[in-house]
Amino acid sequence: MKRLLLVPLITFSLYSRKNVQIVLVALALIALAARSASADVVLNFLELPNEGGIHLTGTDSGGNVIDVTLLGSETFRVSAPGCTMIPGCNPNFTTNEIGTQTEFLVNILESPGGPLSDQIHVHRLTSAGGSQVIDFISDDGTPFDTAGPGAIVTTLVETGNLQSGLAYDAGAPVNISFISEVSEVPEPATLPLLGIGIVAVLALSRANRGELVIKDSRVKSH
Repeated sequence: MKRLLLVPLITFSLYSRKNVQIVLVALALIALAARSASADVVLNFLELPNEGGIHLTGTDSGGNVIDVTLLGSETFRVSAPGCTMIPGCNPNFTTNEIGTQTEFLVNILESPGGPLSDQIHVHRLTSAGGSQVIDFISDDGTPFDTAGPGAIVTTLVETGNLQSGLAYDAGAPVNISFISEVSEVPEPATLPLLGIGIVAVLALSRANRGELVIKDSRVKSH
């Protein structure tokens, strides 16, 4: 009798194991499909001419087009959707799949060895979920951000064209690019010529004034 009961139990156990394996494989395939369905997050911060604002373009993790313009602003904040519930977050745009435990700070210089022009700062406002933010900060006269302990800090020089600023993985790849408005600065070779031109104009102006004084005195003497 015991042998007769043992055979069905073994059969049921083997059947259950196969079902569990099938379920696990199915869950793994679902997770893989969900991951592959997430598109790259592309964020392009574009400074408008004459400090006119910042234009954000790109695509979110669902492949949807991003096109948001913030006129008259020198900063733009992208955050996780949950950040809207955190006091002081105040995002200008929210999107999924940008979370990372690593802090990144990109310093963008006006010229090699020159002053700081812009920053890209990827960080969390708090340790709570949904507090991820990506800040693009232009020179608005206020102090720039400083990196926290363990942050990855890089330095770039602006070119005036679209250039890659940062890429990291957040479940889906996050690619951040920017265009900084480049201030036109005279080339070093032209500075002496500019100085000579200014001196020549001043000298000519003084000569013309002296000639007018002489002519005026002659008229009065007549």
